[in-house]
Amino acid sequence: MSQTQDRMSTLDAGFFYAEHHNVPMHTGSVAVFDGPTPTRADLMRLFEAKLPRVPRYRQVVRTAPFQLLRPVWADDQEFAIRHHVRHASVPAPGGQEQLQATAAELGGRAAHEGAGS
Repeated sequence: MSQTQDRMSTLDAGFFYAEHHNVPMHTGSVAVFDGPTPTRADLMRLFEAKLPRVPRYRQVVRTAPFQLLRPVWADDQEFAIRHHVRHASVPAPGGQEQLQATAAELGGRAAHEGAGS
């Protein structure tokens, strides 16, 4: 696989350098669907099938020494979808209140927690 690099925009670099433990810059969302619950394996296959359409999702940030240049996005040669898909359960009775509490807990964690970083 060839190594692709793309320099971050000034705005993206600003967000990247602004983020730290007390200033998380990540976002999240919750989607609720009708129908049977897909298995984790089904979700992994679906995500893996879509990854080629969005190369950025398989990239990591590389910085220059002394931050002389804006960071670049580079292909992650060790990318594994299993490091990015997690299972979480909503406690009983599993209603909207419990879903909101679980989403708030997960969203409040630092972006790097549990990601193998």
